Amino acid sequence: QNSSSLSFLPPGEGFWTFDPTHFPRPLSPWMQKYSFEGITNNSRRLGCLIQTINMRCINGFAFTQPGFFPPTEIEKLERAASAYWEKKLYEDDYREFTDFFRPDVERLQNELRLVDPSALSHNSLVEFVGKCYDYALEFWKLHHIYSMPCMVVVGDYMNRMSDLTGKPATETLALLEAASPESRGILNKQDITLSKMYNLLKRNAKAVELLKCDEHMAPWALDCLLHMPGELGEVFRQVCIEYGWTLAGGYDLTVPALIETPHFYLKTILQGVEQEDDAVEESEERVEKLAAEWREALPKDKREAFDEILDMGRRFFRMRDERGLATDLTGVGLCRRGIMEAGRRLKDSGIINEAEHLTVATKDEALSLLTGNLGSLSNKKLGPIDVPTSKVLQNRFLHIKNANPNSVPRALGVPPPPPPDTPLPPGIGRTMRNIDVALMKGIWDETSGSTEDVKDNADRVTGVAASAGVVTAPVALVLQDSDLQTVKKGDIIVTYSSSASFNIVLGLAAGIVTNYGGMLSHAGIVAREYGIPAIVGTQNATEKFKSGDVVTIDTSTYSVTRVKE
Repeated sequence: QNSSSLSFLPPGEGFWTFDPTHFPRPLSPWMQKYSFEGITNNSRRLGCLIQTINMRCINGFAFTQPGFFPPTEIEKLERAASAYWEKKLYEDDYREFTDFFRPDVERLQNELRLVDPSALSHNSLVEFVGKCYDYALEFWKLHHIYSMPCMVVVGDYMNRMSDLTGKPATETLALLEAASPESRGILNKQDITLSKMYNLLKRNAKAVELLKCDEHMAPWALDCLLHMPGELGEVFRQVCIEYGWTLAGGYDLTVPALIETPHFYLKTILQGVEQEDDAVEESEERVEKLAAEWREALPKDKREAFDEILDMGRRFFRMRDERGLATDLTGVGLCRRGIMEAGRRLKDSGIINEAEHLTVATKDEALSLLTGNLGSLSNKKLGPIDVPTSKVLQNRFLHIKNANPNSVPRALGVPPPPPPDTPLPPGIGRTMRNIDVALMKGIWDETSGSTEDVKDNADRVTGVAASAGVVTAPVALVLQDSDLQTVKKGDIIVTYSSSASFNIVLGLAAGIVTNYGGMLSHAGIVAREYGIPAIVGTQNATEKFKSGDVVTIDTSTYSVTRVKE
């Protein structure tokens, strides 16, 4: 069903907002079961006024509503906030992240990597698929455990650096470029294994030729590379299992992994081979030069504070990126690997139409389809539940893939009154000011720097200048995950919004334009990491431009304009 023909009514009392920056498409039944409890677990200890975030899905689209602590809790929250900032308790969060979170996530990933789903017996696969659904949910929970500390401390960096230097808070993000090499994904040459693979590939002319194969020959070329003898073959296989199953487009089980489209996968690796090794070093040198200029402009007694603030910002910015890349992108991608094998067997048996249709089944539905046991779908209140037919699963899948977020209302219900105009206690005030700059303004503020009215101009959009520059190039319109593989080197990507998974393709792009998002949206972050221009939050670029159009991004005018012949 077309999104524009769907009905959207408030799912409950109060005001509900749609967040297309993170979830532009309907969520799968698996993902709809997720709650944001993990996000708010740290609210109390940070002195954040937001107690919880409620999520309800309407036609699969996620709408959220914040819930706040009652006024009677203000005194307790202020004590917590004051302790968090005065005692630098955020450093405990960082140590816990590095000492426990990373190893725990790696352990879960390796449990999935060590299993070859295609080699499992039917009964073993059924058991493994159940584990994949459970682990996918666990990865999402892990993702959000540190969301609040990351966001609040990055916001604290922006505000403190702005106060110290006199620069606008958004400009301080320039000093965080190159702080998160993990955001480059499979193109991160600072990773020892990836660097080794690229060096070996450069010395093997036959392997480079295989990387250049066209779309039809790419599956054969990938198989050849996987079976290469010697050190190159060994390292390439290691990279494929560690990075190949990274989701390429979004966060859900419905999103294909990089390695599932061999031509796109090999094209991405070829990009890493052809990329100059000193490109990252040049980026780092540029950022360090800028940091030195800012530091030098300060009085000497302020420079130690500058160093401390910058170190904190870079560490927590990297932490912000790592938690998502390790969990929902890599972890959920590995879970998809097992579910797709089950889907292939169900398709071969004529039970479902396409293997990926199983990704829109719930865990109970998937196990019932695999075992023929309808008992697993019983419900104490509702009684037996029908196992979905192949047609039902196909319709669910197509609803997600073909959805248009532009036709979904951004808000439902009655807006709340403005908060009382009374100053917050200092500790809570610091926390909420940080949330405002990093979340409300950083991710969701789509206020363009331009006052130009382009509503009726079919050739031009304006938005937020998230990464500076001017470039003219052809458009690659990305409306579905599968469209990513059509991106060619030098294209300007135009899309609804981007997740961190877009890092695998932004290295090819000359620029990026999105309908939704602000300075700290993933499109802005990765664009700055690659040094390409980005205009985000345009609202309707996907409706004005099509693939093949030649456009100019000019961040000095906050605009994207079609170039007429």
